[in-house]
This record gives sequence, structure tokens and C-alpha cells, in this order.
Amino acid sequence: MFARVTTIQLQPGRMDEFLHFFQDSIAPAAAAQPGFGGITLMTDLQLGKIVAFGLWDSEADLLASESAYYQAKLAEVRGLLAGPPQREAYEVSLQVELNEQGLARIRGI
Repeated sequence: MFARVTTIQLQPGRMDEFLHFFQDSIAPAAAAQPGFGGITLMTDLQLGKIVAFGLWDSEADLLASESAYYQAKLAEVRGLLAGPPQREAYEVSLQVELNEQGLARIRGI
């Protein structure tokens, strides 16, 4: 599994607009991409900062998404941004999830 971490700085007062656009447009487009494994947004409303953590089944899926939907959606929100997004890619080495009984299930190693 691979992850893309994108850090975004918004223009002041644009958080709600960005979150609505993300929910209505970016999330469905991401979900339609091959190998998409989910995305989590973390926000700081006071700073207007967003950190997006997206999971992909393989490095090839992550790289393929860079040239497909990612660039197109980035262009659509460019007017809300205070600067260019910062992107990093990682291999996911360990993931801890809770099972149905509430016990930790560790994936990795």
C-alpha cells in the first residue's frame, strides 16, 4: 500500500468552500480511480491548512493518479489556494485497524 500526503494552504475564509468542493467533486473522482484505498482530510480552521492523506493499493496506482484526476482537480481549486500544494509519497509499512470485536489488527511487516 502507498500513501500520498498533500498539504494545502488556503486563502483566508475559503475552508468551507474547499470542503464542499472536495466532498462533491474531488472525493467521487478519487474513488473512481483504480487502486484507490480511501482518503482522510485533516484541517486547521484557524490557519486555513489542510493535510490530505490518501491511500493507494500500489505505487503504480498512486503514480497513475498523479497525471489523471489529481492534476485536473487541482486546477479546479487553484483559485482557493494561497500557494502550491506540497506533495509527498510514502510506502505504508504498518497499519493498525480495529476489528469488529474492538481489538487491534496490525497489517504490515
